Amino acid sequence: MLLDEFGTINFQQGRKQDDVRIISLLANASFGSSRTTTPELAAKTVEKIREQYKTFQLWYFSLLHKVRVMVRRAGNLLDYDLVDAGNDLVDFYNSFIETVADETLSLVNKGELEDLLSSRQILKSFTINMSELRGKGNALLKKMRKQGYTISGMELKTFSQDLAMVETVEPAALQEDSGPAQVKS
Repeated sequence: MLLDEFGTINFQQGRKQDDVRIISLLANASFGSSRTTTPELAAKTVEKIREQYKTFQLWYFSLLHKVRVMVRRAGNLLDYDLVDAGNDLVDFYNSFIETVADETLSLVNKGELEDLLSSRQILKSFTINMSELRGKGNALLKKMRKQGYTISGMELKTFSQDLAMVETVEPAALQEDSGPAQVKS
């Protein structure tokens, strides 16, 4: 189920070295020598993103419960229930991308990454997993529209932030463990 996959990708925390949630990038960033933000503003933004993240966790569990109830009532579902679930999925996914993923990437792009290899792995895993999930979700929405259901959102969004930001780090920073690597904007 798409919602279960979304939860696994974004809310299931593994051991520190296995934690590939986008939110974990915040722990790898420092802003002491940033030219584009102050440490105080960055700290407030990190706090805001983490609060939004917690709100999305609650929303996720609410949606998960709703879908499980729908599955149990499978024989008694109304068209409205399916349209409502499709609209909720679009709203949830797109809002998460805008307010958690994009804001995290935007903020991290203004700082220095303490653990570059870990950050690259987080970004790579998140990008691959969310792209696959977005493809499955958009295929489901297309199928629902083809069957006559009116879903308000057109499709699941892609990231608006540059996902290659971690790839623009100086190559020498990867070979030496000389402290934090500066990300080029």
